[in-house]
Amino acid sequence: MDTERRERLKRMLENGEISREMYDEILMRWDQSGPEEKQNEQDENSKESRTVRSERIHVSGAGKFSSIYSTDVSVSGLLTVENDLDSDRIHVSGKCSVKKNLICSGFLESSGSLSVEGDMMADHVDSSGSIRVKGSIKAGSVEVSGVITARSLKCTDAEISGGARIEGDIESDSIDSSGFLEGQSVNCRTLKSSGSLKSDEIRCDEAFILGKIESKIVRTRRFSMEIYNTNSSVGELYADVVEIEARRRRFLKGEARIDRIVCKKALLEFTTAKYVSGDEVFIGDGCKIDYVEAKSMKISEKARVLEKKIITD
Repeated sequence: MDTERRERLKRMLENGEISREMYDEILMRWDQSGPEEKQNEQDENSKESRTVRSERIHVSGAGKFSSIYSTDVSVSGLLTVENDLDSDRIHVSGKCSVKKNLICSGFLESSGSLSVEGDMMADHVDSSGSIRVKGSIKAGSVEVSGVITARSLKCTDAEISGGARIEGDIESDSIDSSGFLEGQSVNCRTLKSSGSLKSDEIRCDEAFILGKIESKIVRTRRFSMEIYNTNSSVGELYADVVEIEARRRRFLKGEARIDRIVCKKALLEFTTAKYVSGDEVFIGDGCKIDYVEAKSMKISEKARVLEKKIITD
């Protein structure tokens, strides 16, 4: 293994993308003696299954290997790997099936179909096709304009313009989604969603919602939402600042349904809530509030509030 690859693996270890155990295992595999490195092309159907160590592997027909350790893997045909696939660069425009783990210390690009039975680790993932991972995904940056599914997702930043369905947790520094994003929980610093977002629990520093959101509980410092033609629902919302406004009042069809809002400052429009509590609260047009309490509040004539209470120190 060359120095550059060792350094990339070390960065993945330091960033938490791979475990110490996985790091040591990769080094051990690459340091083992094996066949002479050469370019390896599989352009014909092959029933043979073997471990391959090669500088470059290109599969344009049908290929089947026990394991692959390479610096560059390209698949425009059909590739089956019965154990692990380990490479610096991976490009899939055909169909690739990995029965155990996939490790890419560089760039992974898929415009075809990629399935991984174990875990997938990569420095950068760019998918315009389909990626299905039964285990977890750990990566640096992730860009999805196709469809991706996994048990869990952990990355530094995620950009979703297609669809991402994650069974468990989603962890990222920043998330920008204009497509469909679903996970049991979402933890990030900055969340931007102009598509559809569905999660039991969302924790972030800032949330900017321009599309539809469905969540049982949201905890954030700032929650900013624009409503137009989608109906969103949140069970409990805890934030310092809550801003829910109508993008366009004419032909407005959407609303925000939030059972409980607890904040310091709130500006609400076209919001239906059972309970609102804050220091400064403005109940704007189109709101339907069962109960609101605040140190100071203003209520629009076009809002309906059943019960209100001014809190005094």
